[in-house]
Amino acid sequence: MQIIYNTLYGSRAYGINNLNSDFDFRMVYVPTKKDKLLISNPDLIHTDKYQLDIPYSQDDVVIKLINIDLTEDKEQLKTESNVLTFDYKQYELNRFKEGLYSGNVECIEMLFCSDIGINHIDNIFTPLLEARNEFIAKRVVERYLSTSLSAIKEINKIFKELEKELPNGVGLNRAILIKHLKNMFRCYISAIDIIKNNTLSIGVHKDFILQNVDKLVNVAVEDHNVIYDVLLEIDKYLEMINFTTESLKYSNLKEEVNRGKIDDIILSIYESCGI
Repeated sequence: MQIIYNTLYGSRAYGINNLNSDFDFRMVYVPTKKDKLLISNPDLIHTDKYQLDIPYSQDDVVIKLINIDLTEDKEQLKTESNVLTFDYKQYELNRFKEGLYSGNVECIEMLFCSDIGINHIDNIFTPLLEARNEFIAKRVVERYLSTSLSAIKEINKIFKELEKELPNGVGLNRAILIKHLKNMFRCYISAIDIIKNNTLSIGVHKDFILQNVDKLVNVAVEDHNVIYDVLLEIDKYLEMINFTTESLKYSNLKEEVNRGKIDDIILSIYESCGI
């Protein structure tokens, strides 16, 4: 197996993480020729999770795996549990390509991570990275808007449960609410970013996301009697998402990806790896 791309992903890539957020890494690999020929289903996605106690050593296996130097960040990486969690996923190149074609948000964001978040990029992968705007199409926006709507459903569930539990003195699950609010704002802003600029900018809107999340969470936590005000604010975003979904049909975004160009790049990568 040859890792040809390794990038930071998730809340830390967007800059909206908290102290205890996982370090999420996403990788693309090319299997060996033997594996490609002999394994009946080689197009696998490998996932795993590691926990690393603090203090840690640069010799630790997980540090070598994710290929990142954390030496300078030891003081900043203290957590409540003194444990760092690393979550990684490896896409076989062909499976990664299919994810890009289908508008899979995770695969798309892997290509649009800022340079500072890229831990490793093989020269043979560079042409695919340079062609990343080829994947910006209407279906990607649809995926972002759909994910934002799913987050709103989860937020509404939280407040409905809160209404039932208030007489029993049960408080708001702040961490879960923050997670879904971040997801709602992040995905909606990403959709608008693509429509306006025909590209995706990871991490640029972090201040807007964090400020709006903090505002809504603080209101809900400080006074449960104003949760309807929070829900009204959420409903505004629901209306905007629905409007954006409807107006997407009139945008200049392309309907489909130029598969011929991308397939040529993928074939070139496989050939460079001797497959």
